[in-house]
Amino acid sequence: MTTMTSAEVVVTGGVDTHQDQHVAAALDHLGRVLGTQSFPTILSGYRQLHRWLSGFGNLGPVGIEGTGSYGAALARFLGQQHVQVIEVARPNRQVRRRYGKTDVIDAIAAARAVQSGEATGQPKTHDGPVEALRVLKAVQRSGNKARTQALNQIHQLLVTAPEQLRAQLDGLKRADLLATCSVFRVRADDDSLPNHDTAGPSGARPARHAPGRPARGRHGPAGQDHPRRRPGPHGHQGRRSRRRLHAARDRRR
Repeated sequence: MTTMTSAEVVVTGGVDTHQDQHVAAALDHLGRVLGTQSFPTILSGYRQLHRWLSGFGNLGPVGIEGTGSYGAALARFLGQQHVQVIEVARPNRQVRRRYGKTDVIDAIAAARAVQSGEATGQPKTHDGPVEALRVLKAVQRSGNKARTQALNQIHQLLVTAPEQLRAQLDGLKRADLLATCSVFRVRADDDSLPNHDTAGPSGARPARHAPGRPARGRHGPAGQDHPRRRPGPHGHQGRRSRRRLHAARDRRR
């Protein structure tokens, strides 16, 4: 939809950003909608969006919603093209209740927020030493969280560990505990875990069954089509409750 193409028109843009595509709207200096269009979130799509907005006249400021997430790359590209980019918050509830919620309406609302002066924030550039420090801090926080979770798991597993292992690790400091656990390896004679030596030609381990008994499939002996076993009258929850009851009796003994 295009109604004005004069070079004297000052165009205000608005963009509703998403992961796969951005929806742009162009408004003239009187607030009339000149057109709306969708563009893919790739470099060629950013170029098409810039040319499309510039085709209506002199391109002024462009309001972009979500400059800290989906709109970061578009805001960076338009800034490199010397376009004034304004960060726009999502439309308020009154606007959504009055006009509904669509991508086109959000793009037009972003442009109107720039024209009315409601949106005046400058988006972050997301580059340089500040962005590098932000990434490093995010990695540090993630590493500290994973380290704490691993230590908590080790301490919880030691509660039910064999006496010999518990005596070896009990009382160690944090650094010594991590260093000791990091060198643990599975014994060569331990067949409780799958390994490549026992795998078949296709990489899967051969089925194990007692000697003298036929190999059983998923639903019964091989070659027979048995129905899937269904839970009893108490279901899976009843079996779990019985296991807890037996475990409590064993602890009392």
